Amino acid sequence: MSCRLPVLHCRQLLFRMEREVVATEKMASDRQNRVFPSACPYNCFDCCSLQVYVENGRVIKVSANAASVYTGNFLCKKGTAHVQRMYSTERLRRPLLKTAAGHVPVSWEKAFALLAGRIREAVRRYGPLAVGSYVGDGAAGVLKTTVQKVFLAHLGGYTELAGSLCWGAGLAATCLDMGDARSHHPSDLRHARVLVLWGRNVAETNIHLVPYIRQAKKSGCRVYLIDPRRTFTAGLADVHLQIRPGTDWALAAACLIRCLQDGLADENFIAHRLCDKTGIVAWLAGAGTEIYRALVTATGLAEEAVASFTRDIAAGGPASCYLGYGLQRYRHGGLTVRTVDLLWALTGNIGIAGGGINYANRINGKLFDFSFALPEKEPAVRRVRLGCLAQDLEAADPPLAVLLVSGANPASQLPDSKNTGQALARIPFTVCLDHFLTETAAACDLVLPVTYFTETEDIITSGMWNSGLNYAAHCSDPPGECMSEFAIFLELADRLNLHTYPRLPARDWLERCLAPAEAMGLSFARLQAFGHLDNPLQQEVAWAGGRFATPDGLFHALDRKELEAMLRTLQEQEQAAGTLNLLTVHWHGQIHSQHPAGSREGGLPLLYLHPEMARQFNVADGQEVVAATERACLKVKIAVTAAASPHAAHLRQGTGEPGRPVNLLTPPGLSDLGCQAVYNTARIRLLPQA
Repeated sequence: MSCRLPVLHCRQLLFRMEREVVATEKMASDRQNRVFPSACPYNCFDCCSLQVYVENGRVIKVSANAASVYTGNFLCKKGTAHVQRMYSTERLRRPLLKTAAGHVPVSWEKAFALLAGRIREAVRRYGPLAVGSYVGDGAAGVLKTTVQKVFLAHLGGYTELAGSLCWGAGLAATCLDMGDARSHHPSDLRHARVLVLWGRNVAETNIHLVPYIRQAKKSGCRVYLIDPRRTFTAGLADVHLQIRPGTDWALAAACLIRCLQDGLADENFIAHRLCDKTGIVAWLAGAGTEIYRALVTATGLAEEAVASFTRDIAAGGPASCYLGYGLQRYRHGGLTVRTVDLLWALTGNIGIAGGGINYANRINGKLFDFSFALPEKEPAVRRVRLGCLAQDLEAADPPLAVLLVSGANPASQLPDSKNTGQALARIPFTVCLDHFLTETAAACDLVLPVTYFTETEDIITSGMWNSGLNYAAHCSDPPGECMSEFAIFLELADRLNLHTYPRLPARDWLERCLAPAEAMGLSFARLQAFGHLDNPLQQEVAWAGGRFATPDGLFHALDRKELEAMLRTLQEQEQAAGTLNLLTVHWHGQIHSQHPAGSREGGLPLLYLHPEMARQFNVADGQEVVAATERACLKVKIAVTAAASPHAAHLRQGTGEPGRPVNLLTPPGLSDLGCQAVYNTARIRLLPQA
């Protein structure tokens, strides 16, 4: 039996198909020569809004989108280097399978069959918790960072490599104090009379805050920098308080004592907006001179410098504070941030124009909802902690049989690299989704080449500083056989017969996940039309009027006993003779282990020492030595500079010889809050080369 459509309907259908073909061809033609909106996907404070220039189907230039109030008209060199990176000859173009002879190219058909088979066998033998997931922040994108966990949720569960390498302790602390992490709009700096950059090296890691700072300085704002090192940001500061590493909590506590005892505290805030269950305010107000001097001595600063700083933030304000992510990479990292938060609260600098304690800005997360893509039954999720991964994997029951890694390089980035690498190697089947053969990819059994941010459609935003939302257009086609994460997990869902997994186009995911924002006038279609929009929930002043997101609406002070316990450590702490504190720091040339193409430094990593420290350890500039801990050692080259801390050495993150990352020297362990790795607790010895 045949079925014939009416002639008119056939003609209409043919006409519609012809229009779709023409539209598709026009889109492809448009993509040959035009400018597209996008955003930088790096794990950076700035989340820059971009314009991507395409000629003959190839990206030729990436520049700043001056329409964004956060980005303005300039980019850092990492941003402008995206073109070289995406077309690098080192970029992966085909799936790779690890063999006895090394990694060899395989077809996507073989890669999918192998991966689906391994997942199926792991679930059959141990259950879904035998499949592990690590989604890092190496490449931002709402879809890029979401689909892997959605896929595993439909598998019934998974093991998540969880915790924080950068900001967890401070984030947890901020949420305990205020109920959430929110920041002022940077334009509010025009109202500040004092600005404190507390461990925030804006000149290298948050450069688009710098114009706001310069404008504030022109209006008479006094700028403090608190940092163990003399970074480029010191050039912006009127006063540089070169504190001993790890003693930020002691400085904040000393300032609190001075503030309360000198009558500089905001009594109205204390009476009406503060929840102080353990009486920390009364304890600080009654602290004796001995305690105060012990705190000041711990910081390495002069008493007058601490007193002057306290007067400025308490009486010379409004005072704004921007916190960095280094001061909380210690075992007491949460307490540190909570003590600084309390200082800002008691000086009356929270909830007012020109004030604010700015650590992170999670306002953008409130616009997205992926519940449409999740299964009705909540998946079983087991978490192993990044800060002590080797120990957690060894104790895991059931064991991990498959691990999927995307947007991360744990072999280089995680602490305790030697034991971490061995633990990862014991997982029977490891898979890395990446652009390059990183240290992690080189150790994996299967490597899948994924699209760059210009080669697929997405939304890019951040929770670190600004509240901008960026539409990332599909600007160009990927090289070789690169495939998007979205397409990869859709294919895997089909091969594993995950019937509940949503079979929707990527565009539908983006439209649906942003649906909660439509009531505020922000839809995906509007974002696509404008390219960049600010979050309508962002306010110029966070916590205006002292109203917080805690259950009772009050600011919650830290526990007095925790601060007392830290105070006791000042007397109990004795550093091993002949050792020095090691800091691993961010710098302007790279993001963690991600380097602009061709920019990776060769040779030994540089260990930066202050001249006083070099004399103390009897080493000279350019000398090659061995930096050793109880767990590992690393060959380094001494770089003597007055910009280094007089109390510690430092190495740049993401450097090191192949297979010898700097994190061989960093210890495992967790902070008091937020499941945060404790990189800055490492102590090293300097030994002559064998």
